[in-house]
Amino acid sequence: MRWGVVLCNCNETLQIDPKRIGASLGLDTVPALFARLPRDEIHSFIDLVNRERFDRVVIGCCGPADLFREAMGAAGGRPDQVLVVNLKEDCFWPHPQGEAAQAKAARLLRAAMRSAESARPAPEIPVKVGGRVLIATDSPAGFHLARRLEAVGRPILILDERSAAFDPTFLHPLPWKANWGRVTQVDGSLGNFQVTIERSQPLSLEACVSCRRCIPVCHTSAISEGLRLRMELCDQCGDCLKACEDIGAIKIPRRERETLRADQVVVITSDGAPEVSPRSGYHLLRSPSQGDMDGVAWKVFSLMGEFAKPQYVAYNQETCAGGAANHESCGICIQACPYHAIGRDPKNRLRMLVDAQACEGCGACVSACPTSSLTFTDPLPADLYARMAALLEPL
Repeated sequence: MRWGVVLCNCNETLQIDPKRIGASLGLDTVPALFARLPRDEIHSFIDLVNRERFDRVVIGCCGPADLFREAMGAAGGRPDQVLVVNLKEDCFWPHPQGEAAQAKAARLLRAAMRSAESARPAPEIPVKVGGRVLIATDSPAGFHLARRLEAVGRPILILDERSAAFDPTFLHPLPWKANWGRVTQVDGSLGNFQVTIERSQPLSLEACVSCRRCIPVCHTSAISEGLRLRMELCDQCGDCLKACEDIGAIKIPRRERETLRADQVVVITSDGAPEVSPRSGYHLLRSPSQGDMDGVAWKVFSLMGEFAKPQYVAYNQETCAGGAANHESCGICIQACPYHAIGRDPKNRLRMLVDAQACEGCGACVSACPTSSLTFTDPLPADLYARMAALLEPL
């Protein structure tokens, strides 16, 4: 494998010695040295790669990796064959004495090269995320997000039935599926969330046709302009039930629970939310600003579509203690996982089953497993050993 080593001295502020680093790495040629690689010298880098036809390139620079990958592609190479090591922050800033910085730079470059040579691609799983985005909101801010998403997705609004923020204005019918309620539980993972909604609000927006016949007949003004029946004002006279008899949108009392499926979930709240461990596709906003709303809209957009997700954890059932002595035993990993991504295999209760879709790669199960039957797929132990050996090997 033919390596290209490229160094940048950050506008001549770093005392990088390319000859010494090249000798430490055992290179036949001296590494190329630039002063402003991410700026006006990027085209010179493209010419170098195009001329030399390196198999892989390692760059010692603080510039953005994406820029160098793009430049590698422009030179006819493979963008994924570019490695970037920040020698400025890792070597020359912590070690003002040039001798220590030079040695550390050589070791880090060598470790990056060895790791790349021995590394194997981590396993991946396909992920398909549709456009069903459940937005639970206690303020009209949820409407702004729904408008941002409606061109590419299918917003589902759950308006917090305890919030008075929707009362002053007649909003219905909304252009999205919407109803009163409150989110009490969120299960599942990106692309397959199950959201539990509890509802005690007597007026169902899904059944309501927005005729508003109920509002003038209510002598206690318990039904707001936003079509929310405020039970603290209601004397349960039944006049609204008669006005809505043909539609049946009002039910007193109402106690309902339903489970909705969604690809992603957004909760907008000012004072509380269901206890949900952080996970991809679940977005919690507390009293958001306009910038926060724009940011979460882009996050939701970026997770839609079809892509590949790393399979973070590998499971070796041969060493698993989950079925010791032919009994359902151990199971420590089940309690350790905050994402409910591990359970007993329904086909063999003595063994575990890892849901790679729900796994977020936190490592709790790997740390808890007493027999090391659960391990990270990336990096592999062999890759770690190669990097450690490269770092410890004499120059």
